[in-house]
Amino acid sequence: MDAEENEAAERWMRKAIALQPGFRSALFNLALLLAQGKRERDALSVLDELLRHHPEHSKGLILKGDILMNQLKDTQGAREAFERILRSDPGNVQAKHNLCVVYFEERQLARAEQCLQETLAMAPHEDPTSKQRSALTLIIPPDCLAWIWFLALGKLLRDCCKMHLRMMDLPTSH
Repeated sequence: MDAEENEAAERWMRKAIALQPGFRSALFNLALLLAQGKRERDALSVLDELLRHHPEHSKGLILKGDILMNQLKDTQGAREAFERILRSDPGNVQAKHNLCVVYFEERQLARAEQCLQETLAMAPHEDPTSKQRSALTLIIPPDCLAWIWFLALGKLLRDCCKMHLRMMDLPTSH
């Protein structure tokens, strides 16, 4: 959608909400539209309204946690959102995975790794690299393997390998 269509969609959703306060799909879609338009604080306000009417709305809590985590860097708020989902739906793989990301961002690496293992156990069919893990074990420290899958060879791999090199008193390069 272009900016003009977004503005029209926002107006219509706000009208629908005014006519029917607590209109679940209108509230969620408005929050999503605002978040996609880089209006995170406005989206959070709408999500708070959604969650007042529908406290266990999983998609709303996921979106709230994602905004708090990724845009506002509020790991505590994100953790609370994901834990809230898991209290009512312990099998929610997305909430569990996102909670693992929170632990990682908080540098609770052991807890994050344990969380990831639990997430993989919840949905083993979602692990795209299980066949490659045994080969990787030969060249990468075992406690780094889960993170490779987790962050797709991102920053953590570099940090984790640097940590292991430091532990072995080997020089690291930037």
